[in-house]
Amino acid sequence: MMYRLTIKRTILPIVITAIIGGMLLQGCSGNVKESNSSSQGVKIVDYSYFSLEIDYANHTFAIMSDEISKDKTWEGKILTYDCPKKANVYKAEPWENSNVPFHNPIKDWHLIMFESEVLLKGGSVINNVASGEQQLSRAERIEVVNSLTRINTSDLKQFNTIKSGYPNVTFSDYILRFTYPPVNSDIYELTEFDVMRNVDTVLDHVKDRQINYFVIRRSIDGIPVGVPELVESDYDVYDKNDNYVRLIASEEYKMFYDGQSIYEVHNNAKATEKTIQVYLKDRNILSLEDAVGKVAVHISDLLSDSVRSGNETYIYAIELVYISDVQFDKDHKYDGCLYPFWVVYVHNNYMCAGEDISDSYSLLVNAVTGEVYVAGNFQVVT
Repeated sequence: MMYRLTIKRTILPIVITAIIGGMLLQGCSGNVKESNSSSQGVKIVDYSYFSLEIDYANHTFAIMSDEISKDKTWEGKILTYDCPKKANVYKAEPWENSNVPFHNPIKDWHLIMFESEVLLKGGSVINNVASGEQQLSRAERIEVVNSLTRINTSDLKQFNTIKSGYPNVTFSDYILRFTYPPVNSDIYELTEFDVMRNVDTVLDHVKDRQINYFVIRRSIDGIPVGVPELVESDYDVYDKNDNYVRLIASEEYKMFYDGQSIYEVHNNAKATEKTIQVYLKDRNILSLEDAVGKVAVHISDLLSDSVRSGNETYIYAIELVYISDVQFDKDHKYDGCLYPFWVVYVHNNYMCAGEDISDSYSLLVNAVTGEVYVAGNFQVVT
């Protein structure tokens, strides 16, 4: 069956579409061989389009291709340190369906909105009247992307405060941290909802200092659930008759501000380890090398286009997470499952209609079925 895939919550003026493929690149995972590097734990995987050097000791990778560019290497971080060989698939939906969306479980912190994704895409924040069209520059957006760091949950001093608000949640043993660089404008606008007045109010404009942005996610079977909000990972899927048939989605979250940093906390109380039902048990998981093989042609297209057009493309991280695959019938009834997915994080800076903007999105590979979900300014034909 042929599908059309669109990005959910797209805000850029470019219409970004793609086609979903099942076993799109089966057999293209490449030949693994040991590197000549003296470092232990380094492997090189040769695909038809490029070579992937994986440094398991330092949790990094590098993409090299003489055909694309003899002088350029694309480097990124492996966020998943220990990939399981098997995992369960669970019956679950990405929505908590809470009747109290503005309830704040962390009393000493503010429940806020911060337009992390808009800023990373070079857009202007919605509520910021004072700053007009001021945006993050390309250099500042690159700085945010390059700042991505994996830290241990135990190393976050504020984690006990977060845990106090979610005492029954099993959180991942690691946290992602992005850092937004200092600015002297009002674009770092933090708002909170005034329930009594039924309006958004400006809580703070952070100026002249960096903001640490932490992503704290719950965990199932040791695998974190969800993708950071600033990376687009929610896809609406339509069939050839434009019927809405599927949604690939991360899960709900809340943002908190303690006066210094921002905390994006993912939690779905309806889908905890104690409450969800196993749908498929002990399914084989694609290795990182095989997952990259599924999207190798797309990565090659991105990098080739970047070199030809002068765009700046970053394949800056790879991670294994649980994401919901929700299927709809003709009566709009739905059934959701949590599948493990390999997520390839992509950031692309480019000029459009005289504006310097960005895409911040993901290439998704279902680690159980091998299905590929791709967004970008290209199409995948199955």
